[in-house]
Order: sequence, then C-alpha cells, then structure tokens
Amino acid sequence: MEILKVLTRHRVDFIIVGGVSAVLHGAPVTTFDLDVVHARDHANIARLLAALEELAAVYRAQPERQLRPGHSHLASPGRQLLLTRFGPLDVLGMIGTSRTWEDLRGHARTMEIEPGIVVTVLDLETLIAVKEELGFPKDAAVLPLLRQALKERSERLR
Repeated sequence: MEILKVLTRHRVDFIIVGGVSAVLHGAPVTTFDLDVVHARDHANIARLLAALEELAAVYRAQPERQLRPGHSHLASPGRQLLLTRFGPLDVLGMIGTSRTWEDLRGHARTMEIEPGIVVTVLDLETLIAVKEELGFPKDAAVLPLLRQALKERSERLR
C-alpha cells in the first residue's frame, strides 16, 4: 500500500497488473510483489524516477550493490525487478507479448483503495487474456481463480 501511495503522490501514470490486480478484483490469490506497467513518456519517467528515489528502490538481483534504475532502463519495454523500503516492486514497460501502458489503459478501471488513494487496475478480462497468452505454469495455475472471480462478479452485476 505504501508503494502505491508514493507512486500516486508523484502522479506517476501506471496500471496495476498481476497478483495485486487479481486481489483487488476479489480473486483469492497470494502475491509477494507489486507489478505495474508504466507510461514510458519522458515526463512520466521523470516522475517515476522521483518516486523510486523516495522508495529507495534498487535492483533485487544484487541489492547490496545498490544499483538503481535510470531513465534508459525505464524507457525500455523490459522488466525492472526492484526492492523498495516497502517491499518488492516490478516496474514493467509492457506485459504479455507486447501490451504497453497505452494498449492497456482502455482495459483498466480506477479504484479507490483507501480514502484519497485512487489507482488504475487492469480489468480481469485482460488479466486473464495476458496470462493465457503467456502460458507459464504459474500463470496457468492462477487462471481458474481469476475465471471464478470474473464469474462471481458477473453474477453479482445481474
């Protein structure tokens, strides 16, 4: 939650994806990190860098080296696997085979997760599609839970 507060305070354009997205949609999954896809324009990367500085974010692979992401890292479509003072954060340039922030923003909705903290979260339908697209065993394992959460939400809305 603290990571989201910092990103929001810095006005970073991002979409929550992955396990936290599933949890926010009511799926009973366990996750240990926060995955976000960010807009890769210059102004947003500058805001993201400021937020990551506040979070004391370093690469998880060798945290003792205190390596921090730079503008060129965040401008790429790659995955920045970071450790912050509040826990793990995966900053993603894209998800699936090629879905960027621009591609995903029409498939996301805003949620108020705490008074005054509004975030953008990938919808369940698109999260399911991305996990199907990837086909990794850990993604396949969570698909039944995501589909059940989608079914239950659809039934509640009837």
